[in-house]
Amino acid sequence: MLQRKISKGKFIFAFLATCAIFALGLLLGLVIEGKRINYTNQAYQSHEVNFISSQLQYDYLLSLKDQTSCPTVYNGLDSNLFNLDKTREKIEIYSQDNKINQEEFELLKRQYTLEELRYWFLAGHVKEVCGKGMVRILYFYSDDETCPGCGEQGFVLNYLKKKFGQQLLIFSIDEKMNEPLIELLKGQYNVVKYPTLIIEGAKADSDNFVAKDDLLKRICYYSEDRENCAVSS
Repeated sequence: MLQRKISKGKFIFAFLATCAIFALGLLLGLVIEGKRINYTNQAYQSHEVNFISSQLQYDYLLSLKDQTSCPTVYNGLDSNLFNLDKTREKIEIYSQDNKINQEEFELLKRQYTLEELRYWFLAGHVKEVCGKGMVRILYFYSDDETCPGCGEQGFVLNYLKKKFGQQLLIFSIDEKMNEPLIELLKGQYNVVKYPTLIIEGAKADSDNFVAKDDLLKRICYYSEDRENCAVSS
Protein backbone atom coordinates (compact mmCIF):
# COMPACT_ATOMS: atom_id res chain seq x y z
CA MET A 1 0.00 0.00 0.00
CA LEU A 2 2.84 2.36 0.88
CA GLN A 3 4.63 1.52 -2.38
CA ARG A 4 1.47 2.36 -4.37
CA LYS A 5 1.26 5.77 -2.66
CA ILE A 6 4.89 6.44 -3.44
CA SER A 7 4.40 5.46 -7.10
CA LYS A 8 1.31 7.65 -7.32
CA GLY A 9 3.26 10.53 -5.79
CA LYS A 10 6.04 10.10 -8.34
CA PHE A 11 3.49 10.10 -11.13
CA ILE A 12 1.92 13.34 -9.89
CA PHE A 13 5.34 14.94 -9.49
CA ALA A 14 6.38 13.90 -13.00
CA PHE A 15 3.08 15.24 -14.40
CA LEU A 16 3.49 18.59 -12.64
CA ALA A 17 7.12 18.84 -13.72
CA THR A 18 6.14 18.14 -17.35
CA CYS A 19 3.41 20.81 -17.19
CA ALA A 20 5.89 23.30 -15.73
CA ILE A 21 8.44 22.61 -18.48
CA PHE A 22 5.73 22.91 -21.14
CA ALA A 23 4.49 26.19 -19.67
CA LEU A 24 8.05 27.52 -19.48
CA GLY A 25 8.67 26.57 -23.12
CA LEU A 26 5.42 28.22 -24.17
CA LEU A 27 6.28 31.38 -22.24
CA LEU A 28 9.78 31.47 -23.77
CA GLY A 29 8.28 31.02 -27.24
CA LEU A 30 5.91 33.94 -26.66
CA VAL A 31 8.80 36.14 -25.50
CA ILE A 32 10.88 35.26 -28.59
CA GLU A 33 7.85 35.77 -30.86
CA GLY A 34 7.24 39.17 -29.27
CA LYS A 35 10.85 40.18 -29.86
CA ARG A 36 10.68 38.97 -33.47
CA ILE A 37 7.49 40.95 -34.17
CA ASN A 38 9.04 43.98 -32.49
CA TYR A 39 12.16 43.63 -34.67
CA THR A 40 10.22 43.38 -37.95
CA ASN A 41 8.00 46.34 -37.03
CA GLN A 42 10.95 48.51 -36.01
CA ALA A 43 12.92 47.48 -39.11
CA TYR A 44 10.06 48.39 -41.42
CA GLN A 45 9.56 51.75 -39.71
CA SER A 46 13.29 52.40 -40.05
CA HIS A 47 13.17 51.66 -43.79
CA GLU A 48 10.16 53.95 -44.16
CA VAL A 49 12.13 56.79 -42.55
CA ASN A 50 15.13 56.02 -44.77
CA PHE A 51 12.96 56.25 -47.87
CA ILE A 52 11.51 59.59 -46.76
CA SER A 53 15.08 60.81 -46.24
CA SER A 54 16.07 59.69 -49.76
CA GLN A 55 12.96 61.31 -51.22
CA LEU A 56 13.77 64.61 -49.50
CA GLN A 57 17.38 64.43 -50.72
CA TYR A 58 16.07 64.07 -54.26
CA ASP A 59 13.64 66.97 -53.82
CA TYR A 60 16.48 69.10 -52.49
CA LEU A 61 18.72 68.04 -55.39
CA LEU A 62 15.97 68.91 -57.84
CA SER A 63 15.51 72.35 -56.32
CA LEU A 64 19.25 73.08 -56.60
CA LYS A 65 19.54 71.71 -60.14
CA ASP A 66 23.12 70.92 -59.21
CA GLN A 67 24.93 67.59 -59.76
CA THR A 68 27.65 68.11 -57.14
CA SER A 69 25.49 66.41 -54.48
CA CYS A 70 24.73 63.37 -56.66
CA PRO A 71 27.40 61.09 -55.10
CA THR A 72 25.89 61.68 -51.65
CA VAL A 73 22.42 60.77 -52.91
CA TYR A 74 23.81 57.67 -54.68
CA ASN A 75 25.50 56.56 -51.47
CA GLY A 76 22.27 57.00 -49.51
CA LEU A 77 20.24 54.99 -52.01
CA ASP A 78 22.81 52.17 -52.07
CA SER A 79 23.08 52.02 -48.28
CA ASN A 80 19.31 51.96 -47.79
CA LEU A 81 18.86 49.23 -50.40
CA PHE A 82 21.60 47.16 -48.75
CA ASN A 83 19.92 47.39 -45.35
CA LEU A 84 16.53 46.65 -46.89
CA ASP A 85 17.86 43.50 -48.55
CA LYS A 86 19.51 42.31 -45.32
CA THR A 87 16.23 42.67 -43.44
CA ARG A 88 14.42 40.73 -46.18
CA GLU A 89 17.00 37.93 -45.91
CA LYS A 90 16.49 37.78 -42.13
CA ILE A 91 12.73 37.48 -42.58
CA GLU A 92 13.28 34.62 -45.06
CA ILE A 93 15.44 32.86 -42.46
CA TYR A 94 12.63 33.29 -39.90
CA SER A 95 10.29 31.62 -42.40
CA GLN A 96 12.66 28.71 -43.09
CA ASP A 97 13.10 28.12 -39.35
CA ASN A 98 9.30 28.18 -38.86
CA LYS A 99 9.61 31.21 -36.60
CA ILE A 100 7.06 33.07 -38.68
CA ASN A 101 3.84 31.79 -40.23
CA GLN A 102 3.57 31.70 -44.02
CA GLU A 103 0.79 34.28 -44.25
CA GLU A 104 2.77 36.81 -42.22
CA PHE A 105 5.92 36.01 -44.18
CA GLU A 106 4.20 36.66 -47.53
CA LEU A 107 2.85 39.98 -46.25
CA LEU A 108 6.25 41.10 -44.98
CA LYS A 109 7.98 39.99 -48.18
CA ARG A 110 5.42 41.91 -50.20
CA GLN A 111 6.02 45.03 -48.09
CA TYR A 112 9.78 44.86 -48.61
CA THR A 113 9.43 44.18 -52.34
CA LEU A 114 7.19 47.23 -52.73
CA GLU A 115 9.75 49.22 -50.75
CA GLU A 116 12.44 48.09 -53.21
CA LEU A 117 10.31 49.17 -56.14
CA ARG A 118 9.77 52.58 -54.53
CA TYR A 119 13.55 52.95 -54.50
CA TRP A 120 13.67 51.79 -58.12
CA PHE A 121 11.27 54.59 -59.12
CA LEU A 122 13.13 57.13 -56.99
CA ALA A 123 16.51 56.09 -58.42
CA GLY A 124 15.09 56.69 -61.89
CA HIS A 125 14.15 60.24 -60.95
CA VAL A 126 17.57 60.84 -59.41
CA LYS A 127 19.21 59.54 -62.60
CA GLU A 128 17.30 62.13 -64.65
CA VAL A 129 18.97 64.85 -62.58
CA CYS A 130 22.40 63.28 -62.12
CA GLY A 131 22.92 61.66 -65.51
CA LYS A 132 24.93 58.49 -66.13
CA GLY A 133 26.35 57.97 -62.66
CA MET A 134 24.18 54.99 -61.75
CA VAL A 135 22.74 51.87 -63.43
CA ARG A 136 19.51 50.17 -62.31
CA ILE A 137 18.74 46.49 -62.86
CA LEU A 138 15.39 44.82 -62.23
CA TYR A 139 16.09 41.12 -61.63
CA PHE A 140 13.07 38.83 -62.00
CA TYR A 141 13.75 35.43 -60.45
CA SER A 142 11.78 32.31 -59.56
CA ASP A 143 12.22 29.00 -57.70
CA ASP A 144 14.80 26.40 -58.71
CA GLU A 145 12.27 24.27 -60.60
CA THR A 146 11.00 27.16 -62.73
CA CYS A 147 14.36 28.89 -62.99
CA PRO A 148 17.40 26.54 -62.88
CA GLY A 149 19.63 29.42 -64.05
CA CYS A 150 18.63 31.87 -61.32
CA GLY A 151 21.33 30.73 -58.89
CA GLU A 152 24.06 31.35 -61.47
CA GLN A 153 22.51 34.67 -62.48
CA GLY A 154 22.44 35.78 -58.86
CA PHE A 155 26.12 34.89 -58.50
CA VAL A 156 27.02 37.02 -61.56
CA LEU A 157 24.96 39.96 -60.26
CA ASN A 158 26.61 39.78 -56.83
CA TYR A 159 30.05 39.72 -58.47
CA LEU A 160 29.31 42.82 -60.57
CA LYS A 161 27.71 44.58 -57.61
CA LYS A 162 30.96 44.21 -55.68
CA LYS A 163 32.88 45.67 -58.64
CA PHE A 164 30.64 48.68 -59.27
CA GLY A 165 29.47 49.35 -55.71
CA GLN A 166 26.94 52.17 -55.39
CA GLN A 167 27.06 52.77 -59.16
CA LEU A 168 25.01 49.58 -59.67
CA LEU A 169 21.61 49.18 -58.00
CA ILE A 170 19.99 45.73 -58.22
CA PHE A 171 16.31 45.22 -57.40
CA SER A 172 15.37 41.54 -56.97
CA ILE A 173 11.75 40.61 -57.73
CA ASP A 174 10.18 37.22 -56.96
CA GLU A 175 7.93 36.57 -59.96
CA LYS A 176 5.68 34.23 -57.94
CA MET A 177 4.67 36.94 -55.49
CA ASN A 178 0.99 37.83 -55.57
CA GLU A 179 1.40 41.55 -56.21
CA PRO A 180 -0.46 43.53 -58.92
CA LEU A 181 2.48 45.89 -59.50
CA ILE A 182 4.77 42.95 -60.29
CA GLU A 183 2.22 41.64 -62.79
CA LEU A 184 2.08 45.11 -64.33
CA LEU A 185 5.87 45.22 -64.70
CA LYS A 186 5.98 41.70 -66.13
CA GLY A 187 3.39 42.71 -68.71
CA GLN A 188 5.16 45.96 -69.57
CA TYR A 189 8.51 44.25 -70.17
CA ASN A 190 7.05 40.99 -71.51
CA VAL A 191 8.67 38.88 -68.78
CA VAL A 192 7.73 35.27 -69.55
CA LYS A 193 10.89 33.32 -68.62
CA TYR A 194 13.38 33.46 -65.78
CA PRO A 195 15.82 34.85 -64.97
CA THR A 196 15.01 38.11 -66.74
CA LEU A 197 17.00 41.31 -66.36
CA ILE A 198 15.67 44.79 -67.12
CA ILE A 199 18.64 47.16 -67.42
CA GLU A 200 17.61 50.81 -67.40
CA GLY A 201 14.26 49.93 -68.94
CA ALA A 202 15.74 47.66 -71.64
CA LYS A 203 15.05 43.93 -71.47
CA ALA A 204 18.13 41.72 -71.77
CA ASP A 205 16.93 38.91 -74.03
CA SER A 206 18.55 35.56 -73.31
CA ASP A 207 17.61 31.87 -73.40
CA ASN A 208 18.70 31.23 -69.83
CA PHE A 209 20.80 33.88 -68.10
CA VAL A 210 23.02 36.80 -69.07
CA ALA A 211 26.69 35.83 -68.84
CA LYS A 212 29.15 38.02 -66.95
CA ASP A 213 30.94 39.55 -69.95
CA ASP A 214 27.69 40.26 -71.79
CA LEU A 215 26.12 41.81 -68.69
CA LEU A 216 29.24 43.91 -68.10
CA LYS A 217 28.97 45.39 -71.59
CA ARG A 218 25.29 46.17 -71.06
CA ILE A 219 26.03 47.89 -67.75
CA CYS A 220 28.91 49.87 -69.22
CA TYR A 221 26.67 51.16 -72.00
CA TYR A 222 24.88 53.21 -69.31
CA SER A 223 27.76 53.72 -66.86
CA GLU A 224 30.56 56.28 -66.60
CA ASP A 225 32.70 53.97 -64.45
CA ARG A 226 35.79 54.01 -66.68
CA GLU A 227 37.89 51.83 -64.40
CA ASN A 228 35.51 48.85 -64.35
CA CYS A 229 34.34 49.36 -67.90
CA ALA A 230 37.80 49.55 -69.46
CA VAL A 231 38.00 45.73 -69.68
CA SER A 232 34.72 45.57 -71.59
CA SER A 233 35.71 48.06 -74.27
